[in-house]
Parts: sequence; C-alpha cells; structure tokens
Amino acid sequence: MRDATEQAGDGISRTAARLAALWVRYAGDEIWRLSVGQETYPAREGVPGDKYSGDRDWRGFSRDRWAAWKAGLEAALGRFGEDTLIRAAVGRMAELERSG
Repeated sequence: MRDATEQAGDGISRTAARLAALWVRYAGDEIWRLSVGQETYPAREGVPGDKYSGDRDWRGFSRDRWAAWKAGLEAALGRFGEDTLIRAAVGRMAELERSG
C-alpha cells in the first residue's frame, strides 16, 4: 500500500495500483481493522513514503493513512481510466468506511 500510494513524483504506477488493490481485495477487512485500531509499530517500521514523510508521523495504520491509500487508488483510476480491479478496491474501501 505504501509503495503504491505514498511515493512522491509522477504518481502511482498501474502495476503498483493493481497490487495495492489486491491487498484490499484479500486483506481489506484486516487492514481496515488495524487502521481503525491505530495499530503502530516500533522505530522506523511502518513509516510513511516520501510523499508524506515530512508532515506525517505514521508508524503503522491509521484512518488518516487509510484515507491516503484510498485517495491514491482513486487517483490511479483517474490516471489510468477504468480498471475493474482498482475500482472494486476503492468500492470495498468505501464499504468498510461505512461499516464503521
């Protein structure tokens, strides 16, 4: 998720976006649970990618980071056009947000 959505520069690659979408597809429930629970890691584990490294103190999961991941996947849809796998991941993330 980090490599796909938290890198500065030209933005997300299609391959990275599709891989992140697969994470949401198969582990979205657990990623959401960890994000809601603010699961953190020690030291430099789970730090943000270079796009956010100057202004975010992420060390794991959070709702704020979840929102950044979702925004990154939404940006990928805008950049690459319709992709059913990425579209499904964005939809699943929205469903999980609505569930609480």
